[in-house]
Amino acid sequence: MRTGTAIRFALRHLDGSYAALASAVLWRCLFALLPMQAPVLTGALVDILQGAPGAVYGYQLPAGSPRSAVGVIVLALAFTAVATGVSAYQRSVSAARVGRRFVSRVLKAVVVKWENASLAYHQQYGPAELLNRTLLDPPAIRAFVERAFVDLLSLAIRVAWPAAMLFVIDPVLALIPLSALPLQRLVTWTLERRLQEAASDARHSRAELTCAVKENLDAIETVQALCAEDRMMSRICSLADELEGGEVRSKQYAGMISGCVYGLTAAFYALSLGFGAVRVMDGLLTTGELVAFAGFISFLYLPFRQISRLAGAYRKGIVGISRIEEILQADSAVPQVADSAALQLTTGDIEFDNVCMRYGDRDSLCNISVRLPGRKLTAISGRSGSGKTSLLRLMARLREPSAGCIRIDGQDIGACSLASLRDRVAVVPQRPALFSDTILANLLLGNPAATMEDVEVACEAAGAASFIRRLSHGYETRLGEAGVSLSGGEAHRIAIARAILRRPDVLLLDEPTAALDGEAEAALMRTLQSLTSRMTVVVVAHRPNTLRAASFVVVLDHGRLVGTGTHAGLLEQPGAYRSVCGWEESHDVCGALDA
Repeated sequence: MRTGTAIRFALRHLDGSYAALASAVLWRCLFALLPMQAPVLTGALVDILQGAPGAVYGYQLPAGSPRSAVGVIVLALAFTAVATGVSAYQRSVSAARVGRRFVSRVLKAVVVKWENASLAYHQQYGPAELLNRTLLDPPAIRAFVERAFVDLLSLAIRVAWPAAMLFVIDPVLALIPLSALPLQRLVTWTLERRLQEAASDARHSRAELTCAVKENLDAIETVQALCAEDRMMSRICSLADELEGGEVRSKQYAGMISGCVYGLTAAFYALSLGFGAVRVMDGLLTTGELVAFAGFISFLYLPFRQISRLAGAYRKGIVGISRIEEILQADSAVPQVADSAALQLTTGDIEFDNVCMRYGDRDSLCNISVRLPGRKLTAISGRSGSGKTSLLRLMARLREPSAGCIRIDGQDIGACSLASLRDRVAVVPQRPALFSDTILANLLLGNPAATMEDVEVACEAAGAASFIRRLSHGYETRLGEAGVSLSGGEAHRIAIARAILRRPDVLLLDEPTAALDGEAEAALMRTLQSLTSRMTVVVVAHRPNTLRAASFVVVLDHGRLVGTGTHAGLLEQPGAYRSVCGWEESHDVCGALDA
């Protein structure tokens, strides 16, 4: 990323904070300019002590009263010291205020981006990468705004003032210290590019390390069960070593920048003093003027001597901004038609018209054309990887078809507003997400306005009320992270109750009975059948009892529709239903299962 792009990014996210930014730049300039008065005052003091007339910016100090002149200079130096202290405080506070606002806005922009992004976007980056870019990159670019960005905007005055004063004191001698600047810039520019590359590598290594640690923590039970602790530890340590190597390379380049800058400025400083001493001996300069000249050389070189410190923050900020800009600019939103109409549902019929869907370069669904009856219980079955979950996601527009269209009650859902679709269609995924809050808070997530009576009715319908009542704190029981304190079946029932509480017109469930025993499965299916009086229910299922309860069954195989009908009717069709569902038993066995 180029510097101009990073600056435009910073200005865009500082929109509305320009007054605070101007204040930070002003105080930074004052903090730089106030100490620059010391060389002028010190030079005048030296001239007075040598018996020569002292002058400050053309103002002649009292020549007949050296003590009074010294007193004026001392008071001026004291005032400068106090004012410098005040400006130092204000500079830090104002820069921190700008940095805080900047990080807050960038963090919100990142969260809004992935919160509303499609599933394809989340699968592209993954939770660990998004976590890294949400929590680590915004604070990393805070130093860029507080130090490098504010300092960059104030650099002109910090360089122009001492350079101008050098020309005022002695235009010829000023050429020596100023000639160091282009040579120094050439060296640092070359090293800064390598510093940015090293910083980018280190940031990438940190992201990979974060991902590895998160995956290891999430799957610690599996890792321990497989006795894979040493292998996982070896992987994490290897990534940690890569990160350390990148950080060391960054420090090496930063140190080379610092060494080159200090070496060049020290050499030209000494050269300037040598020629300056000759000009004093030739009577072309006073001793006080040479003292002031030397002081302004120090202030001229100070921003460039700080460049190694600023270069690290600046280049890391550039890397952080490029990473954030990448995810902010990525195509993530579910496409919506401008001025799209709200979805209006009556019976809840769902029709697939030559629907295709691709995952990368692989076809997940091919030319699916089928009508799911409204206010009925429909089951979708098929082998693993046949596209069942994909079909479910398409109905809620969690995924987009690559061809064809899906209609609910004759309305193309792609032409309806996404908000109205999601408001009428509820989804319970195969691995439902629960949050580390109370059971009640989890239930109210989709419908915060629901009453306690509504909650209890929904939990009764989902078969969750009985085990919730047995808990010591009932609905106020706090769940662990991802609902770890519940069994799989209990978590699924709470997720179903949460979906029912939204009062949807279409309820989509992915393997809702997979974690239930036979008794709980039968109870849930009775519940789902009762819900069809007011909503369309679609379940992804394999189990015979679940499929038997469905009014209509859709069979998929390798992304293609291979059968539709009732459970009993499909069992009579050789090779389709039984083969796809893995039921290779004889007809007699299947009949026994159906009895």
